[in-house]
Amino acid sequence: MENILIWLVLGLFQGVTDVFPISSLGHLALLRQLLGAQAFDLSLATGLHGGSFMAIAIFFRKELKTLWINFTESLSHLKNWIGRKERYLLLSPEGTIPYLYGFSLIPVAIEGFTLKYIANEIFNQRYIPLILLILNGVIILITALVVRGERTIKELSWKEFLFIGITQGLAVLPGISRLGLVLCAGLWCRLKWQDALKLTFVISIPVVFGALTVEAGDIVSSIEKTPGSLWLFPTSIILAGFCSWFSLKLLTSRLLERRKLVLFGYYSLMLGSFSLAYLYFWK
Repeated sequence: MENILIWLVLGLFQGVTDVFPISSLGHLALLRQLLGAQAFDLSLATGLHGGSFMAIAIFFRKELKTLWINFTESLSHLKNWIGRKERYLLLSPEGTIPYLYGFSLIPVAIEGFTLKYIANEIFNQRYIPLILLILNGVIILITALVVRGERTIKELSWKEFLFIGITQGLAVLPGISRLGLVLCAGLWCRLKWQDALKLTFVISIPVVFGALTVEAGDIVSSIEKTPGSLWLFPTSIILAGFCSWFSLKLLTSRLLERRKLVLFGYYSLMLGSFSLAYLYFWK
């Protein structure tokens, strides 16, 4: 029964925290210590993102469809240009966006492979994830209090997409929210709130899919080593998916807008600070 409750709690927290800018990995690293779930490693934590991944992909299916249409239309122009049916290769701002998304994934892949082992070490550390959670809160607070903008995604330059990709790659570290960092990067590029949200989640889909693919072998290996996880792990993924879906509905609603981002900053800052003090002085 204790094992079941631990996995349900992990799935619940993964689903809720992964779509909010408060670092799901930071929360899972903290829960791992508080619940004494030492067998729960970074591979299993990454695997739980599968539930959130499915929820985000379904929730933003219209945006993904639009990206695909823009991509196929751009290929048509490219084909005509190569066949000299068109003198110049002229792509609309919408037609260039799929390529800019792809371009931004290059630094993410490089940083992901480079920081993979560092992230694994940090996840097993007692205090570092909490320090990074505090840093995450500070970044969000500064962004929420300072930045304002009214731009759309199609107005972003390739340099800004590169900047967004670099920030997303750094968020592989437990305690730093991937969605939070990308959301802040988008806001620093002066995006409107809804456009920043849309960019944040759409750009996360290939990144999470890539991470799940790369970690698939380690995830299976960890499941085999962890008692009872063969059926508890899929249950947690399903729970994470449902929780992510309802959290997305809340995050994209009128209840939470740019000015409410500051609440997540205070939350990360206080959770990191109080948890750090608790683990250092009392536990």
